[in-house]
Amino acid sequence: MPWGSILQFRYDQKWIAPSALGLAKQQKQAALIAYIDQSDPGKAPEIVPCRFASIVEATEHGTTASLQLELSEFAYAEDLTKFNAEMQVASSAGLPAWQPDKKLKGYYWLEISSEPKACVRSANLATFERIVCQLAAREEFKEEGSFYTVVGMNNVSSGAVVSINNRHYEFAPGHEYELRLYHYSPKSIALRTCLTITSTSPWLSFTTNPALSLDSRYDLKRARFVTLKPPNQSQAVISVSRDPGGSQLPYLDFDLPVLVGGVFWRTLIYGIVFGALLAGPQIVAALSNPSLPASNIVGVCFLSALLGLAAGITAAFGLRTSL
Repeated sequence: MPWGSILQFRYDQKWIAPSALGLAKQQKQAALIAYIDQSDPGKAPEIVPCRFASIVEATEHGTTASLQLELSEFAYAEDLTKFNAEMQVASSAGLPAWQPDKKLKGYYWLEISSEPKACVRSANLATFERIVCQLAAREEFKEEGSFYTVVGMNNVSSGAVVSINNRHYEFAPGHEYELRLYHYSPKSIALRTCLTITSTSPWLSFTTNPALSLDSRYDLKRARFVTLKPPNQSQAVISVSRDPGGSQLPYLDFDLPVLVGGVFWRTLIYGIVFGALLAGPQIVAALSNPSLPASNIVGVCFLSALLGLAAGITAAFGLRTSL
């Protein structure tokens, strides 16, 4: 997911350290998202850092809680043994661990005093690839058919990079944009997944094939779309879905919230012009009718103009997709 987007996790409260939930509610906290490999009960669970973030909301729901995270840089630890040792000390041995009865005990959401020194922040794709290499070697990822990241969003005509602002991409009306995805696999065989980029909004129209086939070890994929011209600023969502193929069903990976700028004043002018054209014949007919009393001509002209403008503006704002 791109920098600035929101990722939600959910937890049973038995997996949350007592101090962690209260601290997250108090202020915006830095966070480290990691994968924990607990596939082998005969080995201590091993943590693989993946992404830095900040907590924007923590909410309790009965016996569960949800955590919303605003994503930032990749998190990479070259020496996982050193990183895990540092995390054990920082967490006061509160991380999940196998017990003699072969059950896990510990916390998946907990507080540490400072950012781990064995883990570095980076926004470049080489770091993304190194993290993928660490994950792809794990038992739980042996059948994974896609490792990819959003490289960026660009305005096609100007080349300007569009960043997420207040959790949304902000698009100008009547422009073409390009979403870029980079996929990578460290294995000798190609990935085998199809990504589909879709939107249910009437204000986004794709100009390229929204189905992106990940059929090689690595590549840059592009999906282009144009924004139409809503009369007012309009919310939209770009959805990225994954079809793993085989017997697995397609599923949604994530949504990217979008705001499409409106053209209110242009729409209003269209409505006024359209209303004038509608009212014109009625006004001309009233002025050309010699049998119509002068006192009535003013009323007819005023009413025709008023109704014509109302009809024109209503039509302009109602027939939005034609603008």
